[in-house]
Amino acid sequence: MPLTDTAIRKAKDPGKLADGGGLYLLVKATGGKWWRLDYRRPVTGKRNTLSLGTYPETTLAEARAKREDVAFPSIETVLKENFWQSMKMTEGEF
Repeated sequence: MPLTDTAIRKAKDPGKLADGGGLYLLVKATGGKWWRLDYRRPVTGKRNTLSLGTYPETTLAEARAKREDVAFPSIETVLKENFWQSMKMTEGEF
């Protein structure tokens, strides 16, 4: 079930509140709330966690928009990652 702003404001217990698509709000015991995104890199397939900011500085809508930017990277981003990945593979061949 997607998160709501009311549920986020009321969250006090430490843990993760999932929104979907790898986006979640990490609630710390000290009261801090951080937006995190778990995703896989398009070229390497490795799992990464990206910090998207803190709540309330980064709203739910902004965090969702950032998730879409990571989930659907531009072709330039994919080509750049592919280039650097191929460079790493060819370094050992010299």
